[in-house]
Amino acid sequence: MKRQFLGRLLSLFLVGTVVAGVGCKDYDDDITSLNNRIDELTTGQIASVEKQMQSLQNAVDRLDGVDSGLKDEIEALQGKAETQAGEIGKLQEELGKAASASEVEALKKQIETLESDKSKLEKRIEALESARTSLQDEIDAVKGSLANYLTKSDAEATYATKTTVESLSQLLNQIKANYVSAEGLASTLEGYVTDAELADYPTLTVLQEAIRQSETAMKNSLGEAMEPILAKYNFVQKDVLDLEIQDLQEQIDALNGKPDADGSLANIKSRLEALENAEIKYDESNAAFTKGVEDCIGKALANDGAIDQAIANAIKDVAGEYEGTMQDLKNLIDGLRMDVDQLLSRIQSLVYVPAYDDHKASVNALYYAPEGEEPVLLANGTVEMTFRVTPVEAAGQLVAAYAAEPEMFSLEMEQVKTRATVPALNIQKVEADETGNGRFIVTALPADFTPDFFTGKVSYSIALRVQKAYDAEAGNDYSANVVSDYVNLVPARADVKAVVLAPAKEDGSIDADRIVAADGEVAYEIPYDDTDMVVELMKGYKLWATDGEAYYDLAQLADMGYSLEAPVVACTSKAFKADGTELESADKGNFEVANGGEEVCDETVKLIAADKSTRNNYLLTEHAYTVAAAYDALNPTFNSRVTIVKTKRGVTLDLLKYVWNYSDFRTVYEAGGEYEGSEREFTLKVTESTLPQDITPENIVTYWNQGGSAVVKAVELDAEGKPTETVDDNVKVVPVAYDADEGYTLRVSGYTFGKRYAVEASSEFENVQVTIAFEAEFVALPEKIEVTLPAATLAYDATEELFVAEDTSVVGELFEQVKDHFTDAAELATSLTRPYYGGSPNSANAFYTAVCGDRTLEKNYWFLDGSNPATITRIAVANDGKMTSHMQVNRADVETDADVFAFETKLVPNYGLPIYVKGEARVEIPAYAAQHVDAWVYNADGKWQSDVKGLWSPSFGSSALTGFSVADIDLESAFTIVKKDAQGVWVPVSDDEIAAQKLVFAYEIPATAPAHDGIEIAGNKLSYYGRNESVPVVGTLSIDGIVIGNAFTAVNDYTSYEVNKFDPIRSFTQSETVEIPTRTAEATYTKNICEVLSLRDMRDADDMKGFELIDHDATLADPWITGDDTNGFATGVRPNSDKVFGLEAIRIVSFSVTYADNGFDASAALGDRVTVDETTGRITFSNLNNLSLQKDVDVTVNVEVAYPWAVKSGKVTYKILK
Repeated sequence: MKRQFLGRLLSLFLVGTVVAGVGCKDYDDDITSLNNRIDELTTGQIASVEKQMQSLQNAVDRLDGVDSGLKDEIEALQGKAETQAGEIGKLQEELGKAASASEVEALKKQIETLESDKSKLEKRIEALESARTSLQDEIDAVKGSLANYLTKSDAEATYATKTTVESLSQLLNQIKANYVSAEGLASTLEGYVTDAELADYPTLTVLQEAIRQSETAMKNSLGEAMEPILAKYNFVQKDVLDLEIQDLQEQIDALNGKPDADGSLANIKSRLEALENAEIKYDESNAAFTKGVEDCIGKALANDGAIDQAIANAIKDVAGEYEGTMQDLKNLIDGLRMDVDQLLSRIQSLVYVPAYDDHKASVNALYYAPEGEEPVLLANGTVEMTFRVTPVEAAGQLVAAYAAEPEMFSLEMEQVKTRATVPALNIQKVEADETGNGRFIVTALPADFTPDFFTGKVSYSIALRVQKAYDAEAGNDYSANVVSDYVNLVPARADVKAVVLAPAKEDGSIDADRIVAADGEVAYEIPYDDTDMVVELMKGYKLWATDGEAYYDLAQLADMGYSLEAPVVACTSKAFKADGTELESADKGNFEVANGGEEVCDETVKLIAADKSTRNNYLLTEHAYTVAAAYDALNPTFNSRVTIVKTKRGVTLDLLKYVWNYSDFRTVYEAGGEYEGSEREFTLKVTESTLPQDITPENIVTYWNQGGSAVVKAVELDAEGKPTETVDDNVKVVPVAYDADEGYTLRVSGYTFGKRYAVEASSEFENVQVTIAFEAEFVALPEKIEVTLPAATLAYDATEELFVAEDTSVVGELFEQVKDHFTDAAELATSLTRPYYGGSPNSANAFYTAVCGDRTLEKNYWFLDGSNPATITRIAVANDGKMTSHMQVNRADVETDADVFAFETKLVPNYGLPIYVKGEARVEIPAYAAQHVDAWVYNADGKWQSDVKGLWSPSFGSSALTGFSVADIDLESAFTIVKKDAQGVWVPVSDDEIAAQKLVFAYEIPATAPAHDGIEIAGNKLSYYGRNESVPVVGTLSIDGIVIGNAFTAVNDYTSYEVNKFDPIRSFTQSETVEIPTRTAEATYTKNICEVLSLRDMRDADDMKGFELIDHDATLADPWITGDDTNGFATGVRPNSDKVFGLEAIRIVSFSVTYADNGFDASAALGDRVTVDETTGRITFSNLNNLSLQKDVDVTVNVEVAYPWAVKSGKVTYKILK
């Protein structure tokens, strides 16, 4: 049903038409048939409820008859048994009177026969009494149930509801349950009476038949007839159906594109599935209901049962509800189909989304390609391609459609150029792409690709086609389809060069240390006396394929899309003597081999008996794998060898724990030896011993390593005490003594501090390999020890070169960190002065580091103290037995009062333990500050500022001009140095104190200031030849070179201090318009712009007019600046002279000629009739053509004056009148 439904939906999408009919097309016929059968109920062919009641009562009456018959039969048998007992008594009396032996013998036989018959009768009586008791119990139960049976009037009043139909069914089924137990009565009788005996007891036969007739009557009752409906069908209330229909409608509304509905294709798929599942559920329910009702009617009619009109009406009501429900579903499905059809018919394109920049799709294949041989195909890999559909919302629907009907999707292939027969790509699955954007992924499996493709001799292209073929069920032919663009395929071949055998690590990767190549061998050992040990051959080993670099097991190849058949392995075992002589069978070599089954090859090996003579016998098992039957090289053989060896016995000792010890180090070091791994003796108690009786501990010490057979295996343990794969071959162990109370004394060497070992030392004896096993832990010094001094504030003193913190002894705190390695703190302190072996300096290396901000001060010396410069910034550690330490800072290393020094002194003694002494300190600087001088600094708008004034100070040898300057503005005059007195008031500092403390101001323009060409500070002197309105100035106060960080914020916040520019020229004006009348009919009209410009020096201008600097009678070609020789301006000096305030120029920038009435350009019309001389500032209008102007003409001249502090612009307009 699911595939049929979704298939039709896709057909609608492809063709763009709506198919008449619904998904469950048989419902109309089913319901019509059902109604016809229900109509038959009104014909009176079915018996009434009372008749059914009578049928059940008749069955009970029959059982009562059975009970009566059983009673009669039991009484008859009891009478017969009494008769036989009387006959036996008579025979026994005759026996006592018999005279001859033959009479005695005859009487005894008669007695035995009667006693046997009597015993059988008693057993039959007992069985029948038991059966009758059971029958009576059941009859009572049935009668009790019938007492609660509905009367006809009750039934007609209540059967119209499903609830009472269910109640009736439960009641009848209860009657049946009580009744059915009577079915065992017949078989119970049969168990006590043979078929031959039944002929002698006809009453029993009658009873059997009565029971069966009663059973048949019961089976024809309403309880049995209604079972297919009421037991198998789960009634669904109408309100539940309505809720489900409402939910489906909401889903369809979402598909119709409501703004608040999720219309993504993923949700379309889920809603389709939900609707489809609902349809299937109702379909199955309706079918079950229909069948149940038909079965009920059929059985009732056939068996003359009883279903009355009320029940028929109830059934018809239920059928009507379902008929309405199914019609609602039909309407919903039809509407949904139209929605989906409208959605999917909008598909515009289906294109391949390349995974790589070559825009091709890769076809993977696994080849066997040994060196120098022709490659052979082993398996095809999957091909994964991503497609994008437009519109994007159609992608999810295509995925859902594939799930419903995969055959609608295909990948069409063509061989490029030749169009010859091509291989195939068979689609395996279609999935949604997690990235969305209208994408979905098609995964396919290649078939029949030849080696020519993978060697590049042929190439193929492929396209995805989605098409619905002829629908036989619906009778519709859907020929429309969607086809993607064609994509070129490229080969992506993986080569297998060999197959090996190896176990996997915990992470699933190959255990590279245990790889077994073809014809290689895995070795096992069994002690000759261990008959319980079982060796599982090749346990944990599996096949791996390798391309020469990486290894992949078969599961990994399958995940990569390469599915190989499961390999087959066969095993053959042969036994050999130590000299290589093959034995007749494995058991001849003392081996018992078990195999789990043919071709399973899971052999286990154990010894048959403990036999010293079989030592060194070995069992060689050949494991022959068939990976690919056609390729011999891929069918490798691996071998396992099980060798019978000496028995392994030995002792297990206590933990050996040895802690690095300075005293031991010093002894070895001063003797010129290497402490780590040096030979040492340890005595360990025995915790377990498995030594045979004929080998004593003394024997072990005496004969250890005879024949050079001793071997030591020291496996390194991890932090949790678990063995690693690392074996330290340097560790040596020799037992040198034994004491019954103390244990074994071992001489151990080659160890490494900081490691733990599981040690097993073994030596060969005649029939025993003796082992001494123990764990050893060699505790190393810590990686480092360190101590941190208390943070300190160092007092500043101008007379000192070094600022020093309080002394602190650190040896005690350091000793606590290494107390297991040194005798006491004094030994630790003394160890720092021990000489290095080989003539090195006689104390610990010392490395001093001090970090302040981004500065690092490092000093490295070979002595703990002594020749180290005493004044360096560091933590000094005294060689006084107490490791007295203090922090010290050289004054030259202090740059600001905010400097914080983080110290670290590293001491490295001759035993290599780094000892760190750390700390932090800062220098406390006296609190001096800067305060502004009111005469030169003022605050406006919350900013502290000063103004620059040009200085005119002519002297001998200088003119009025050369004596004028703005280059030596003394900033030191702006601020003074202050400090707080005892009352906390800021007071000036005397010159003597300033000199003594070396207090110095420094000023600069900050780097963050805007560009300020011509403005600079040198030696605290500001030179202001720039055009900036103001310039920020930052001041600092230092004490002997140490900057006091808050000096310019302590009294007031002077961080925004600015110096404002000097500008002697405050006004530059010009006449707005100058008229040039032409009515006088002159040939040429001339004007000079100097006549209308005004440039004024506004200094000391009480009349607010200032001093005019332009000589209006001059020309631009002649000097035109005037002055009085006292204000920095002088007559007869050109404006670009650097002696005249650095005036650069007064110049004409541009001019334009336009018509006065409309502003249109008139320069082309007037040509060279209007000229402006940019050198002389003269404007000329030539009227030599004797023509009269018909329009007024405007000549606009743009002028500017540029000097160091500003550029002032203006314009003059001359109106030439017509």
